[in-house]
Amino acid sequence: VGSEMCIRDRGNEADIDWDGYLIWIESGNITVNSNDDALHSNGELLIEGGSLTLFSGDDAVHSDNLLQITGGSIAIDKCYEGIESAKVEISGGTIEIESYEDGINAADGTQNRVGVSNDNCHIIISGGYISVNCIGSEGDGVDSNGTILISGGELYIACLLYTSPSP
Repeated sequence: VGSEMCIRDRGNEADIDWDGYLIWIESGNITVNSNDDALHSNGELLIEGGSLTLFSGDDAVHSDNLLQITGGSIAIDKCYEGIESAKVEISGGTIEIESYEDGINAADGTQNRVGVSNDNCHIIISGGYISVNCIGSEGDGVDSNGTILISGGELYIACLLYTSPSP
């Protein structure tokens, strides 16, 4: 996808939704305002560049299998979960997320038992600038049902502190 693109919501469907295997964004200015996922791939999603501004009622960026971000500027100004895939790999770019729930989430739709890691899920951060602001009471900045590896980049997380009501 290149050039300029502005997409509005079509109801309860994701706005850029591809049943095929790959969504690949290498340049351009993209704005999406959606009640569901702003970007959704049933396979893989690759963001190499461009400037994305996303408003979403669910996941701002979702891929079922692998989501890679190697460059570009991504501003997620409203969402339930910011970036979600079974495997999330970030090696570059500038990402700013304001989410109600998890900012970055590695999940594959299967239910995990507490304390058991899912070998199909991981988050790898090796570069880039990432800022996550979770405004919901149960949000996690970075949440993986499997493993998390951070070997580079800058990661800033702010989450709402939840305290239980006093008796």
